[in-house]
Amino acid sequence: KWVIPFYMTDLVTKTETYAASLVPLAPELTVGLVRQLLGEMNWRPRSVASHFAAIMMMREVENHLGVLLLRSDLCYAGTGYCLALACFNTDAARGYLRRYLEYYLEQPDLWFDQTDALAVMLYMDEQNATHEAKPFADAWQRFVKNKPHWRLDGGRKLFADRMASLRQIREQIQSQQPPGTLRG
Repeated sequence: KWVIPFYMTDLVTKTETYAASLVPLAPELTVGLVRQLLGEMNWRPRSVASHFAAIMMMREVENHLGVLLLRSDLCYAGTGYCLALACFNTDAARGYLRRYLEYYLEQPDLWFDQTDALAVMLYMDEQNATHEAKPFADAWQRFVKNKPHWRLDGGRKLFADRMASLRQIREQIQSQQPPGTLRG
């Protein structure tokens, strides 16, 4: 009910499908459920939980998501953590992303979610009229030196498209729910 219909549905190309599956379930979607999914040692429920937290603006799980991003103990889950942190766009969220980049850009053999994290920082810089990503420019260049297919521009575009899809899904849920049901 909570994972299979969502974990392989691309947010960008299947926004309508994702929304159609989530809208009827939205009233049952709780912070407790998201925490439970984040507690699974599997990328699928964690990714779905991250998307749910982002869509429903569940800032109560921000620290949980930040810690999971820093641990990076599962592949494929980091993108969702970054998306949710970007939606929250708080000092704490930006702090987790900075700590992630400070560590993981200095680990050239760990090919994780560096593109997503830096794309998120650049996105939030645009939103906030800040320059928090600037200190990572040189570290990024060193990190991708032996990664010829890693492209930050492509990551930024995909991330912006995912954020637009999340907003669209949130709006569809809001239009179907009683006023005051959805946060943010």
